[in-house]
Amino acid sequence: MKKFKVKTPVETFNGTRHGVRFENGEVVAELNEQTVKEFESWGYLVEEIVEEKPKKAQKKNEK
Repeated sequence: MKKFKVKTPVETFNGTRHGVRFENGEVVAELNEQTVKEFESWGYLVEEIVEEKPKKAQKKNEK
């Protein structure tokens, strides 16, 4: 599953939808595709979080 940031249309919403706990209308959670589609159909703003992997330090060639 991918990680998403979800915002409800009501910024003060505190509750659970689809087993996801919202506080002040926001949550960051791993969601399946069906849940994402349902949140979007309800007017929720859904943004995928893309985590950058840290780059490995390049080894210097010693001569």
